[in-house]
Order: sequence, then C-alpha cells, then structure tokens
Amino acid sequence: LINLWGHKVFSLNFLNKFKNNLNLHPSYLPYGKGKDPIIWSIINNFQAGTTIHKMTEELDSGAIYVRKKIKKNNFITGKELYISTLKETKDIFCHNWIKIRNKVIRPRIKNTFSKINKIKDLKNLSLIDLDNNKNDKILKFIKQVLSFDFSPNYNLAIKYKNKIYKVKVKINE
Repeated sequence: LINLWGHKVFSLNFLNKFKNNLNLHPSYLPYGKGKDPIIWSIINNFQAGTTIHKMTEELDSGAIYVRKKIKKNNFITGKELYISTLKETKDIFCHNWIKIRNKVIRPRIKNTFSKINKIKDLKNLSLIDLDNNKNDKILKFIKQVLSFDFSPNYNLAIKYKNKIYKVKVKINE
C-alpha cells in the first residue's frame, strides 16, 4: 500500500491487509506531521524535506525508511517549497523503492516528535485582521512595501543575516 500526500488515517485492521505500507510525506519527519507541512516548515522554521515512512494508526508517526533534507532560504514561498518537495519526494521514492520492496532498506528511524498539525491550526494563521489595532505594525509594513513597489529595480529591501532581499507584495480582493 502506497499513500501519496493522503490525509486519511487508516485503521490497523485495514493496514494489516497489506504485506507492507508506505506513506510518502512532504516533510522531514518527525517535524511537519499532519496537514500542510510545507506551511508549518516555513512558519516554525522546521527543517524542510521529504520522508518515506511506515503508516500506523497515528498520523505520520510510523518508523522512517528514508528521508531527505531540502534546503530553503529565509524567504522561500510556500509554492516554491512545495514544488521542490514534490521533486525530491519523487526522487527519493524512485531511488529507494526497489530496496524497500526487497527489504534491503527497513524502517529504522524512530519517529518521536509528537506535534501533529491540523487544518484548524491554520485557520488562525491564514487571516491577519488589520482591523484589530494589535496589527498596526503589520499594516504599516504592508503600506511601506506597497509604497516602494514601482518596478523590478525599485522596491523596499530587507536586510536579514547580512543579506539584502527585495520585497514585492500583490494584494487582491
């Protein structure tokens, strides 16, 4: 049984119907368990990556066959990291599937970190309420970015860890 990016937790009764099972998960487990690991990797500054692990009754908690780290810069977008993760997931599966199937590679890494991210956790993060006075600094920053957005060569810049990043924002209603 191979699960690709699935969100369903299978029962032990169902999983026992198969000689083996694999979940291809778009995060470097044990970090990024659960829903939308790309977002959590960026927000929490977790190591980004991809993992092939054994499925259990507990979401993304089975022993790990193989995993691969993905480098990300400080200001990567979710879409950029998602595309990179898709490619790396395909690559580690293609390079390791035969070895896993033939039991040359067995699940060997314990998957212990317990935080599992759920969709309800994202709802609070996906909306910045600028009507709330607590977010005045965020509103000021957005206006500052927009005020300098004239061309590819004339944008607001941010210095972070001795590197300069140009900032561009597109806001749609």
